[in-house]
Amino acid sequence: MKTSLRGMPFLARAMGVSILTALGLKGLSLLFYPLLTLSAFMILIGAILNLMFLWATYQHPRLSSSPLRLVASIVGMAGSFNALIGATNDFINSVAGHALILWYPLSQSIVVLGYGLVGIWLLALNYQTRIEDLWPSRLAWLGVVTGVIMATGLFALPRIFIPAVALYHEPLPEIGELIGSVGWMFLYPLWSVRLGRAAWKEPDGDLRLRNSIQKS
Repeated sequence: MKTSLRGMPFLARAMGVSILTALGLKGLSLLFYPLLTLSAFMILIGAILNLMFLWATYQHPRLSSSPLRLVASIVGMAGSFNALIGATNDFINSVAGHALILWYPLSQSIVVLGYGLVGIWLLALNYQTRIEDLWPSRLAWLGVVTGVIMATGLFALPRIFIPAVALYHEPLPEIGELIGSVGWMFLYPLWSVRLGRAAWKEPDGDLRLRNSIQKS
């Protein structure tokens, strides 16, 4: 089944807008608390779109042909499912007003870890497209930097298995989660929106980018 040329950039742009909207709503929730539920919903939508976006890139032979990118795609898909689980739990807890399944900080760590794995995929994808000159240089390097920052969230892994109190004197997991959160909530959606804009830019978009996502 062929994927539309505009399908992948549209998913990227929609995902980026969803996550950035969630970030804005989360800030406004300090003034109007019910917006926190809407923010959790937008994060959930972003996680769903992220999974669809990774699947769309996986379907393009030019973006998943090398062994490195194939392995990275599998890692990214696993991370996307992980982020989706955490985002779903966050939304359920937000609607219920209390933790029904997972404790809120735990589900937050699950989301960060999931996007940390997505960061590995993003790093590999943009590194290869830069070497092969498939994408605009600024877009590719932004993706590389964003992938590294998102992958820093993997340092938060101990927060899943060890009580928070035991980590009080171990700052690395907390710092890793903080930096990883900046990556997936701010830089990753900016890169996604930039990808969509580069593909749709008038009159014909960036030719290298359009050619790389056009299925043969």
